[in-house]
Amino acid sequence: MRGLVLRNTLEWIPVNVRRASLFSKCGMLVAFIPLFACISACYPHPHQYIRTQEFSGVLLKSGLPVSAAAVYVSHAPGDNHQFCEGAKEVAVTSSDGHFHIDRVVEEHLFTSVLNPPDTVLQTTSICFHTSEANVLGVTTLSHTDRKLAFVLSCDLDSPPVDFKQGVILQPNEWGICKNGGKQ
Repeated sequence: MRGLVLRNTLEWIPVNVRRASLFSKCGMLVAFIPLFACISACYPHPHQYIRTQEFSGVLLKSGLPVSAAAVYVSHAPGDNHQFCEGAKEVAVTSSDGHFHIDRVVEEHLFTSVLNPPDTVLQTTSICFHTSEANVLGVTTLSHTDRKLAFVLSCDLDSPPVDFKQGVILQPNEWGICKNGGKQ
């Protein structure tokens, strides 16, 4: 729309000049948004994120199977040695003490150059609840883009063991599970 505006000096200037300069500023901003999104890699780009790895094993007490024990999974970071905080029940041991936890894979829409999926680590703790006590089985730290399967042998009467490789933990941060072999 063209029009004229009267200035104080009695000059007429076209109105569309003002609109063009406003559009060019907004246009520049709109043009930089996709460019910034591509550079930061924060654009919608679906990728899989392994929230919980696959676990299976047996729960024993003095070498005998423990049946009907609740098996919990927690993703708490273990602050103040609370590895089982916020844990959710995912399985119950069978009559021969065996349990299985399926891998949980989630879809995420956004990714980032600063945190690509191959560099993100997920803490997962397996905890057991029996009629006698709540016990930490194991805590693992694994990449969210690599599928792993853990086979555990857990004995409620065994001394706690350090399951993490290359990490020094205090004895109260250890679990009761040992590596039970490969699946």
